[in-house]
Amino acid sequence: MRGDEPRPQIIFGIAHKLSAREPFLTLAYHFSQAVLDTNVLAIVGYSFGDEYVNQIIEQGLKKNSRLRLVLVSPNADKLTGQHRFLDRNPRVSTIRAGAKTALNDRLLVDRLRDVLKDVSTEEPFAQN
Repeated sequence: MRGDEPRPQIIFGIAHKLSAREPFLTLAYHFSQAVLDTNVLAIVGYSFGDEYVNQIIEQGLKKNSRLRLVLVSPNADKLTGQHRFLDRNPRVSTIRAGAKTALNDRLLVDRLRDVLKDVSTEEPFAQN
């Protein structure tokens, strides 16, 4: 590999994941922007252990009225109950299964299809 070519990077867990060092800050920025611009965020295999990620998701729910979350986890009900911005939020739906089951049995695909359909018909977002 030549010195001017970009090097592949792997992000390993560290004690304080949000850092001003690259690529952490850039990834957090792009994730935040994507949450504000999307209609549906599927969350698979995340246990809500990173407060800065949780804050990005919470702010997305506050600022983006179209945003819906689909949480895939065998412990989905426990996870939503542990976080006020998720608990009993009508814009958050859960699939109580592991990633393998949710993907192989098309549970996630079917739920995403339903959620996207609901979002597209809500006022004032419905298209005439």
